Amino acid sequence: MIMRCVVRSWCVVVLVGLLASVAGASTTVKISPDPALSGFGATIDTTAAEKQFAKYIDTFFEKNRLVFPSGLAMVNTLGYPIGKSYIGQFPSFEFGTAAGLGVFQRHRQDDYTDTNPTMPGGGANGGFHIGTGITDDLDIILKFFSLNWVYRVDETFENQGDTTQFIFYAKDINFYSFGAKLRYNIIDPMSLVPFVLKFGGVTVGCGLDYFRMTANTSMDITDTRDVSVDILGTNYSTSAVANYSSDVTFTADIVSVTPEIFVYADLFYFITLYTGPSCSFNWGSLNFKMDGAGSLANSATIGGIVPANTQLATMTIVSDYKMGPYFVIPKWVVGAEFNFWVLKLQAEVSMALTGTNTDIADSMMAQVGVRFHFQGDKEPKRSDDDYEERVKKRDERKKKEKRPLDRNRKYEFIEDYIH
Repeated sequence: MIMRCVVRSWCVVVLVGLLASVAGASTTVKISPDPALSGFGATIDTTAAEKQFAKYIDTFFEKNRLVFPSGLAMVNTLGYPIGKSYIGQFPSFEFGTAAGLGVFQRHRQDDYTDTNPTMPGGGANGGFHIGTGITDDLDIILKFFSLNWVYRVDETFENQGDTTQFIFYAKDINFYSFGAKLRYNIIDPMSLVPFVLKFGGVTVGCGLDYFRMTANTSMDITDTRDVSVDILGTNYSTSAVANYSSDVTFTADIVSVTPEIFVYADLFYFITLYTGPSCSFNWGSLNFKMDGAGSLANSATIGGIVPANTQLATMTIVSDYKMGPYFVIPKWVVGAEFNFWVLKLQAEVSMALTGTNTDIADSMMAQVGVRFHFQGDKEPKRSDDDYEERVKKRDERKKKEKRPLDRNRKYEFIEDYIH
């Protein structure tokens, strides 16, 4: 049920919002007058009409060409929240799943008008992840997800503006997400207040994530504009309604590299808190193609001669364009993990530090997860609370190792080796 809600929200936020602007920067509208129109002694200014019906689509693209792919790039990094600063060297390992949603510059929708059609970006992502320690200090975590494994999209969405309306049919959508993250523990955990507070350490990490979407869908579109019709030498400006259906194909290929640094703290063992900065460097594109055909009819009688709802012309509309995300999206991450022996539950929020809006929730992501963390036979060197004592013993052993080996010290050598 949770995954279904996540996927449906992803479709609403991303697909409906994006496909409202599907026609983009390279839009060609062709209008062919209907032969019946000449029977009224009328002609239509096709050049002006074509510009009118392409204007909104092109404006929509220009206003949103960075925001839509940036929303996808931002959620591309979701999928593997981990609430510990290290996993532990193999055979220690962890595995789990996570799902989340994100919105990018949400307040843009507050300023939406027909002449300024600004909208937010966003989306959803998830992942099944598995990780282990290469050493006590270094972890590797792998993430993978496919939408069709969890939920088959078969939805219908509608949206309506002052002069436009569309119905979008989502039938064949594929969504894939793959990623890997390396983490290195640079500052060891240590006990601060026994059984109450423990400093969990500091870990630097870097993730590499790939996001792929493909879709073959369709839309029914209604668009109302003013057109110029000439009847026996008299020019009339009339409202005309275009109704057309479009086949829509789109793809998204986005790669994100995300360095990060997190600080961890344990409270009463059961709760781990972590926070820190993160910054995604993004490459890729969001590509759209739309191919539609329909008819154009007048809304009211023209010059007392041409009746309302007369088919004035047939029309086609073709769009093909590409847009890319912001190269850099800085974020701040706050998370919590609840520990129940090997079972761990996570909740994480990320704020994207972009735009001029002072609302910290203007660009943000939230995800939840569950994972299982199994400790191997070899106990990690950082798991004990007596960190200072272990460091002291280690330094003493290193000093002894620098002395030349004396056969009379064989028992001392064995003792050093054991410890």
